[in-house]
Amino acid sequence: MHSNTAGGRRTGRTLNIANGAQAQQVMRFIRGLQIASPLVMAWDIRGRNQKVRRVRQSSGDYKRERARQIGGFALSSVVGSGIVGAAVVIGLGFTPAGWVLLIGASAAAFAASTIVDPWGQDFGEFVYDQFF
Repeated sequence: MHSNTAGGRRTGRTLNIANGAQAQQVMRFIRGLQIASPLVMAWDIRGRNQKVRRVRQSSGDYKRERARQIGGFALSSVVGSGIVGAAVVIGLGFTPAGWVLLIGASAAAFAASTIVDPWGQDFGEFVYDQFF
């Protein structure tokens, strides 16, 4: 009897890996995500920083633009992380088809983050207008 609790009851689904090659594929995928996620965030932050810099160079209200970009980044990050996190919690990565769905969830997270970005920017601007 294989189990992961003292009473012998299974508490969740397990990741079925048939051989060493599949284990290596899973590890490569995880390493790829560990590299790609920070790179995508850095790319986003760099683009937002360039927007703030352009406003500052044109003698605009760069502090308002900075608040807009912070709001957009914050909301986008929360939505994107929530979608991927929910996919992981649901257990999409426990089967080969689940890994494909997890990649799809990552793409959906990127799309959703892009969609909610203007709302976050508007909220950041609203907060800036209320307090500064």
